[in-house]
Amino acid sequence: MTLLAPIILGDWGNSHLRLYLYRDGEILADAHGPGVGALNGRDPGDILLALIAGWRAGHEIGSVTLCGAIGSNLGWREVPYLDCPSRPGEFPKGVLRFEAGGLSIAIAPGLACINPCGAPDVLRGEETQIAGAMRIDSGLAIGQHLLCLPGTHTKWVHLSEGRIENFLTGMTGELFALLDAHSMILRGGALSPDSGADAFDVGLARAGAPCASLVHTLFEARSRRLREGMSIPTARSLVSGLLIGSDSAGALASYPELREIPVRVIGAQVISDLYARSLRAQGVEPVCHDGAQSVLAGLSALHDALPWGIN
Repeated sequence: MTLLAPIILGDWGNSHLRLYLYRDGEILADAHGPGVGALNGRDPGDILLALIAGWRAGHEIGSVTLCGAIGSNLGWREVPYLDCPSRPGEFPKGVLRFEAGGLSIAIAPGLACINPCGAPDVLRGEETQIAGAMRIDSGLAIGQHLLCLPGTHTKWVHLSEGRIENFLTGMTGELFALLDAHSMILRGGALSPDSGADAFDVGLARAGAPCASLVHTLFEARSRRLREGMSIPTARSLVSGLLIGSDSAGALASYPELREIPVRVIGAQVISDLYARSLRAQGVEPVCHDGAQSVLAGLSALHDALPWGIN
């Protein structure tokens, strides 16, 4: 039996690049690189070719399928958005194809909609993750669902009978990073999921307080340090709870008709667990899906739907 040549699948978002050498459902190797937001003028093609040089030396590889911010106006090549409502089966028609370094490159389109607040909204990469989640769990193609895809820009997506109707973006991850790096209320260091666990729950509760909005409660991370001796790691957990709690509450208020059913959270375990805690605190039951598995399933399905010749 002759094995198919491996392919390269990549999720190239604003924060990270994750590449996979993939064949017939198996990850042969993976690699990581800078996200689109950290390119700093470097050519994306040069970065990609450098990361996969060793793979090409050992395998005959002809195609690379990518999704994410790499298809934005800040990325490699800008790929036009598809308008919602949209189904995963329609995504291949929006793919941009080109050649680079002897490889055939395909970049997935993003999606655009008018969100529940009446404003234009866009996403890139999450459409592929959603398609993969639907491939893994066929139940997502039936009925109504509210999806939460946490990240730098968290997406809340209304899925109806397998069709993406619209979505809402929360800048939760980016706001946390900006506050952590530049605000007087927080200073440096990596967030440990075990540090300040109680403070995270306090933040969730304070996010729902009727007395003030997020712009008021955020300063508590500073005032509690000064007046109550709160440590910086604990203050960071408080801010995380305030942001995630506010994000979740706003999304649930924007989709009141979907609040009585479990919210599907699709993402990395640590951040998905935090969103799950936030949803439970607001009386909504979450169901978590692995984000990496979902995006791989979506990229694989997208690759299989395109004409590649021998691949």
